Amino acid sequence: MALQIRAFAMSQMTIASCSNFHRKINKLITVATPAALHIETLASPYANASTTLSSVVNRQRALITTAELRKADDVRDRATGLIYNMVRINLTSTVAARQAAAQLLSPQLSPYRAIGTHEYSKQTDEVNGMLAVLDKEENAEAVEALHLSDEIESLRSANNVFDELFEKRIAEYGEMSRQSDVKSEDLMETANTLYQQIVQVVNVFAIIQPTDEINQFVKSVDDTVRTFAHIAETGTGPSTPESMPEPEPVTPEITAVYQKEGGDPENPHRIGRDEQTMVEYQGFTLKGADGTLDHVVALINDQDYPEWIKPATITNVTENSFEFTMVPDLTEGQYKVRIETYDGGSPLVVEYPEPITLW
Repeated sequence: MALQIRAFAMSQMTIASCSNFHRKINKLITVATPAALHIETLASPYANASTTLSSVVNRQRALITTAELRKADDVRDRATGLIYNMVRINLTSTVAARQAAAQLLSPQLSPYRAIGTHEYSKQTDEVNGMLAVLDKEENAEAVEALHLSDEIESLRSANNVFDELFEKRIAEYGEMSRQSDVKSEDLMETANTLYQQIVQVVNVFAIIQPTDEINQFVKSVDDTVRTFAHIAETGTGPSTPESMPEPEPVTPEITAVYQKEGGDPENPHRIGRDEQTMVEYQGFTLKGADGTLDHVVALINDQDYPEWIKPATITNVTENSFEFTMVPDLTEGQYKVRIETYDGGSPLVVEYPEPITLW
């Protein structure tokens, strides 16, 4: 009787198990060679489908540039604050030259007061504006009198580094978003379909034109199928003792965002500025890189620029919800709610799937 590769319930496998299965079958195809198996036209598409499936088993959920951006932003925050404060302090200096320098620079720098609290992209251009003021030829003597040159260059360097990192962040977030748009179920179906087509071809040749290569391939694939059929059926490997099934892991996600009081029941995502806003979530702990809630919750505009919610306005934090005061001076329009948390020490980015509308 001719050897045959048996069928099994492939759709019952998890994405990780399915990816592992197809990776093992591809190895067997490489050993036997597509030509010997008469699957030359199917082998390459199948290998590509398996590789694509493997790439989404554990999708990237955190942005690598987050920590670097925060570091560069901290440097420019301190530099802008120091420059502004040096000018302010010297307004009352007893040294005439320093007081005159401060009186010259103070009104020119007044628009840049507290820019360290502004969102990333806005602050970048504001720092450029501040540097343009300090670089004016008519301000050179005042800058020298207040010994600001080193701080100005430090600020310039940090702002340039930040801008370069932000470009990387845009590309990184775009790639992560594109990956999240791909449906795992579709990739599994594509790989499974190609595998089944390969099995049909090999099984036919195992009957009408068997060879040592084909018979060995059929035996090896069938052994693999037996193992993964058991996994698909029970969720365990063949040597795993019977035990109580473990609970399914909770997918980290934001499940709801709405105005706590006085909201519109028919439009729950329409939230007034300066209103108390409720956020419900699951599958993670709300925690910043430094253990605080700094740079954890952000509102993202249509240019992908974040407005970070100040930690002082985040209250009533529980294991699955918190509230915050909506930013009062944000432009009306649509925003995405994003959480960048360090759950268990590992960075995690979670975004609410529906945009909210500020009014």
